[in-house]
Order: sequence, then C-alpha cells, then structure tokens
Amino acid sequence: MVRIQLHNSDAAMNGSFCAWSPSAPANDNPCGAVGLSVSNSCLTTAATNLGATSTAGVPAPGCGTYVTGDVWFTFVAPANGAAAIRTTAGGLTDSGIALYTATACAGTFTLVACSPNGNGNMGQISQTGLTPGQTYYVRIWGDSNASGTFNICVVGLPNDEPCGATALPVNASCTNTTSTSAFATNSQGIPAPGCANYQGGDVWFSFVAPANGTVVVQTGSSGGLTDTGLALYEATNCSTGYNLLACNDDATGLGFFSRIISTDLVPGTTYYARVWGYGGATGGFNICAHSPPPPANDDPCGATALTVNATCTNTATTNLGATATPSIPAPGCGNYTGGDVWFSFVAPASGRTSIQTSSSGGLANTAIALYSATNCSSGFALIACDDDAVGFFSLIDRVGLTPGATYYVRAWGVSGSAGTFNICAYEPAIAPPSNDEPCGAIDIALGTSCTFSARTNAGALHSSGILFSGCGNYGGRDVWFRFAAPANGLATFRVNTGTLANPAMALYQASSCSGPFTLIACDNTSGPGDAPFMTLTPLEVIPGETYYLRVWGQQWHRWNIRSLRIHRAQLRRLHLRATHVGQPRRWLGQQPGDHSSRCRASDELLERQRR
Repeated sequence: MVRIQLHNSDAAMNGSFCAWSPSAPANDNPCGAVGLSVSNSCLTTAATNLGATSTAGVPAPGCGTYVTGDVWFTFVAPANGAAAIRTTAGGLTDSGIALYTATACAGTFTLVACSPNGNGNMGQISQTGLTPGQTYYVRIWGDSNASGTFNICVVGLPNDEPCGATALPVNASCTNTTSTSAFATNSQGIPAPGCANYQGGDVWFSFVAPANGTVVVQTGSSGGLTDTGLALYEATNCSTGYNLLACNDDATGLGFFSRIISTDLVPGTTYYARVWGYGGATGGFNICAHSPPPPANDDPCGATALTVNATCTNTATTNLGATATPSIPAPGCGNYTGGDVWFSFVAPASGRTSIQTSSSGGLANTAIALYSATNCSSGFALIACDDDAVGFFSLIDRVGLTPGATYYVRAWGVSGSAGTFNICAYEPAIAPPSNDEPCGAIDIALGTSCTFSARTNAGALHSSGILFSGCGNYGGRDVWFRFAAPANGLATFRVNTGTLANPAMALYQASSCSGPFTLIACDNTSGPGDAPFMTLTPLEVIPGETYYLRVWGQQWHRWNIRSLRIHRAQLRRLHLRATHVGQPRRWLGQQPGDHSSRCRASDELLERQRR
C-alpha cells in the first residue's frame, strides 16, 4: 500500500504517480563486467548500480559497509603491473570498491584489495605488483546499500616503481618533462628519503650520468602539485641495492620545489630520482635533469678579472659545471675535489688586497686559494688558502703583493658542492697594524695589577693557516700579543670595549711565531659588560713558555680596542673564577660538561699557596 499527500497540508492534490522496479544492469555479475581501458589519465566511463543485486559465491569485500547492489568491471594489468581505479560521484555519492583476481568470470575469486573511499567518499584503489597482461575484476557498490549513477576510470602508473622509472635526458639546460604523482603509491623496501615530510605517493625517474659527472635534477610547477620533495639514489639495479645520496625539499630560488646538484657521479651509471608531494599531496609537476657546460672561467686562462675596489663590490658567479684543474698545485684546504673556477686581479700600488666570497642563495660553503703565476698557463705558486673565515664563506687578506702583478684566485665548493656565489677583491683603506700577524705580536709584560693599554685592530687582516678560535663569531681582522708565562703559571687577561664594541680573544701556544699554533682557550663574554675575560693557571700554561693572544672584533668589527689588561692573577680572583673562566669550554684533559677536576685542582693550588 502506498499513501500520498501534500506535506503539512490537507488540500486536494492533482498529479500522477508511477512505480517501477529497475532491471538489473548488464554488469550486475562478473560475467557481464564492463571492460575498462588503462589510460595515462582518468578517462571516465559512466555507470550505475540502480537495480543491481548481490553477487553470490564471491568473497565479501570487507570494507565500505557492503550490503548488496554491486556492479562489475574488468581491466588488463599494464606492463609495469601498476594501476589506479578511481570512482567519482554522480547520483551515488558514497561508494566502496574491491579488486579481485579470478580463474574465470564464473570461477574462483580472490580478493586483492578493498577501499571504502579515496576520492572523497568515493572508492579508489592504487595497486602495484599486478601481473602484466592478467585480467582483474573490480566490484563497485553503494555504501549501506545506496544506489545511483557514478563514473569510473583506470589510470596506469607507469613510473610508480623504480623499474618503471621515466628516463630523463640529461641536456645542457633544463628541458622539462611533465609528470604526475596522482594515484601513486608508497615504494617499499627502499631507504626513506628523510626530508620533505615524505608520506608516500612517490614516482620515479632515471638518468645516466654524463662524462663530467655533474647533473642537476630539479622540479617545477605544471599547475598541479605546489610543493615537492626530491631524493637521489644509486642502485645495483632497478630492484635492489638502493643507497640514498641526497634529499631536498625547498631549493633556493625554486620556492616550494626541489633541486639536487651532484658533481661526483660516475659517468655512464644510471641513477634514480624519487619525487613526491610534501605531506602526501599529489598532482602534476615538471622535472628535468641537466648538466651545465663548464663556465668560461673553468681554467686560469679564462679567469674572470676582478677589479680591486676600495670596498667589496660583489661579482655574481657560479661553479656549476666546473671541472678540476689538475695542473695547478693543490690548494690544501676546503676539502678540494674539483669543480673550481678562476678569477684574477692586479695588485694595487699598496700591495694590499682582500678577496672574499659570500652567499648569493646557491652555494653554501666555499673555499678559495690565492696563487702567483708566470702567466695563466704556467708557474703557479700557492700563496694562501682559506675555507671558513666568514661563516662557511672565505676570506684571504694579503699584504706585500707586487704592485701591478696579476694574481689568480681559485674558488670551489667544499667537498665538491656547486652553485652560485659572490666574490670580490678590495684594497683595505688602512695599512695593517704592526701586530697584524703573530711574528709582529706586541710583547706584554705581566704586572701585579691591572694596567690598560690602548690598542686597535683597524686595518687588521685575516691571519690564515691558524686554527679557528672556536668562539666570538670569528671573521678575521685579528691582532696579536705575546707574553711569557710567569713562574707561578697564573695570569688574567681582560679587554675593555672602546669603539670596538664586540671584541673576542683566544690564547695559543706555539714554539715560534710561525707556528704550529695550539689553541688553549677562547672567550668573548665573561668579563664586565660581556667583554672578554680569561684567567689561566698551571693547568693551562707552563711557566716560562711563550704564549700568543689573538684579539679580533666579532664579525669584522674594526675599531679601537679601548684597553687590554694583563696581570699576574691574585689567588682570590683565581678562586672566584675557577669554575667559570670564559664561555663554557673544555679545560685540557677534561671531558665536556665536567668542571669538577678544574675546581679540585684550583682549590688544591689555592691551599698550597696559602701554606
């Protein structure tokens, strides 16, 4: 019995009424399954489960609140065994999907996978490991017996796994290949990339390293995916022996897209690149692999000429694509492995020149070496080498250069890294002070009380070849002092600030002013007003030995040091300062964080002196 009336009304109603029972669709059972083609994009087929019945004799799907009303589809697995089956809503807005193998349409069915959603509330399955050429069956139903129209497609996943990796040509410049991570799955058994919030959904690419071993792989937007991760692997073959070489999330200059620069790949070897969307996002993107040609200044005879200005005026440059220069003496610092570029300058009349590198957003760690030469192709002699004088960038200061002579500068990325950077050459305006180097160190007599003497580091240059001080944000511009340790081995140093507002100091031991130098202590904030302060005992110094004190302005402050004070330490000062002399630092023979041996030694020394 069917009763019809107007909603919330007793008024008369005129109209018509019909009732029918929709017939079961043709694909109500597996033997009537609709065949679907596997495409590179989602080419939908319209379908419905209106009137569908339950299929007996097939294992229950086990997801999506299956009751009845299923319809069937088939597809043939592609050559790489990876495919995604996707449904989209029409009248039906909540579906489940299950994938089966079967001996025949009326034979034995085996459940492969089941998903209650994946595209909103509509079912979606991405599956790898399918048998190429085999027919698979897809079962669709409405959640909780819902029915209606919907769309379905099967998308091939050609590069979902490394053995189906898309081969990228290695060109001289970036030529994009458009790809997508839509429907991609998580590749199992390969080391996790470790960056860009990897949550699966990766696709794979391969390339063959060129003769110079340098390849840049980078991603970009194609209007879909907006944030990628990128990892580079070497492997025994496409299915075994994977080793992670590099991983990148957001490359400088590419926004949320990725770049990996490799300069030491084995020519002729196949490498694999893994791309995914940050945090599991999916969509289309561009990718390319390219090997930039060597820059014009790859060799000394193509050196870029630098003008020696009054101040640092940067020249933007790059070592991308650069090769090694084997005929020149090795620089001896900066873990040189090749990839160098060359610059030249003419020494000014003063013979003073500073060469400095800095970041331009690409290369993050440089090293430089300075050479004299007979000409651009012969007679090279190493003058100086520097790695990290200014953070991870480089600085060489030289005096006594021959005015009018041409000098050559070699620049490279530490440990073979490559990218863009800045470089400049300039002439310090002020001649360096007499104590600019250890062999010009000013001798300081130890008094029994504090006597200040005014000093300056204005015009001071960087002392290369001496161990980085370890505190005080060292950036060069140091001056040197020297003293002989007193018989009791006790001394206190203090620096007061003047126009140099942020000084630091370090203590070294050396057998002569030419080294080698051994760092003993460093401080930049322990005195009044956070100025440097240091107290030494026989635990640090040996009576009668000569020691060198290095003073500089943190990150190139170049003004007057108001005063430097040095005196024999009084026992009371030693006792009060025994547990905190300088920034927390390791005393000789002491483990990090252990101050007890220092305190005990100081107390014992104090007690012996009192007796």
